[in-house]
Amino acid sequence: MAARLLHTTESDSGTTSRSVIPGDGQAPVAAILRKLAEKQYAGPLSVELFLPELQGGDPFAVASRIKEKSEAVMRQTGVL
Repeated sequence: MAARLLHTTESDSGTTSRSVIPGDGQAPVAAILRKLAEKQYAGPLSVELFLPELQGGDPFAVASRIKEKSEAVMRQTGVL
């Protein structure tokens, strides 16, 4: 039976925070996205954040900010 990846959660690591929006930190997010594309991953991609400034923010505004930054990284890597 072939191994299957059904879901992936993206996070990035900052210098002062546990996690930041993908592309804002130091993790090799672009390389990870390229590898997922190479393996023809087409499933869901979620973002996990623990940023105090986003907690309690307007959910639509927070989601829009994350979407904008995440899509920029995906465009730069050629996966979007």
